[in-house]
Amino acid sequence: MQLYIKYLLTFCLFYAIHCMVPETALAQLPEKQAILSVMRTVCDQELRAPHYADNWQRNRLNSWIPSSFYPGLIACYHATGDKKYLNAAVAWSAQNEWKPASRFRHADDLLCTQTYFDLYAILQQPEMLAPAKARLDSILAADTISGRDDWHWCDALYMAPPAWIRLSAITGDKKYSRFMYRQYLDAVSFLQDKKDTLFFRDKNFFEKKAGNGQPIYWSRGNGWVISGIARMIDYLPAKGTATSTFKSLFRALAAKITPLQLQDGLWPMSLLAPEDFPQQETSGSAMFCYALLKGINSGWLPEKEYLPAALRAWQALVQTVNTQGILEHVQPGGAAPYAFPPEASQAYAVGAFLLAGNELQILTARKKS
Repeated sequence: MQLYIKYLLTFCLFYAIHCMVPETALAQLPEKQAILSVMRTVCDQELRAPHYADNWQRNRLNSWIPSSFYPGLIACYHATGDKKYLNAAVAWSAQNEWKPASRFRHADDLLCTQTYFDLYAILQQPEMLAPAKARLDSILAADTISGRDDWHWCDALYMAPPAWIRLSAITGDKKYSRFMYRQYLDAVSFLQDKKDTLFFRDKNFFEKKAGNGQPIYWSRGNGWVISGIARMIDYLPAKGTATSTFKSLFRALAAKITPLQLQDGLWPMSLLAPEDFPQQETSGSAMFCYALLKGINSGWLPEKEYLPAALRAWQALVQTVNTQGILEHVQPGGAAPYAFPPEASQAYAVGAFLLAGNELQILTARKKS
């Protein structure tokens, strides 16, 4: 009898964990209008008073920090249908003359082209495409650099690859996606720790250890990687080696990062050593939140397993928005975890927050319709 009761309790516990999650998560889904409201608040504040690192970034509007906001701005346009967001993206791009930033093939200086290509897909105006396409064509013509040298830091896997795959989709020319795939695989083989699945920020961290002896895996660095993949898979063929490779990497990263989420819903700056930097940090967490929600919406990740973590992350992120609409607790630019003022904010965190909000409102509309 005792053995029977033990088995019955075990079954009930298994059922509760694995079968009841969707209903619980559904009950926690925020209303679509609440999501759109906070998206508008945060987006409008960033448009009014952009958070750029310094005057150098402020004077180079197509550099990576300003550019990191605009994928989120376009997501805000798609979520709300408000053309003021589309017009703001067009105005910024026109101010840049639709050009990449100055460094010829540096991944950071190609991030702005993702927005140009997204706007071209919406508006189909040739001037939105020509300068960026010319730069990528020139890079192809001068192609003499390996992926591990070209994209030698993990942030680069967000900055450049989604631009290459977008241009391939727009033109129908596979030379852009073939180049991206080759460079990407080589960069991954260089930067990823196969045992831990996670990515080192760059070669300087291969041998460095956290206070507990674990490798240093930077939250935002890995956020760049998984959210970059999330921004590419839709542009790949439905089937094929590249598609399978990217989906497998995406799923492996999602499976690795989800159990590392903290009780407050955010992720630690140093993923395997949360005690080293115990303060809240929202940029990496916003990227993880976006990636999980995108994966759920696209069918790449099972909802039962990942929705609770995504909702906890969204709720935690919303709680870090202050009364002015500023998303706080954002680690400033850097290459590793470090302490910073809690009121800090940056454009890249806002961009990721808006991307996550768009995916959540899509999910909420579908689930509650």
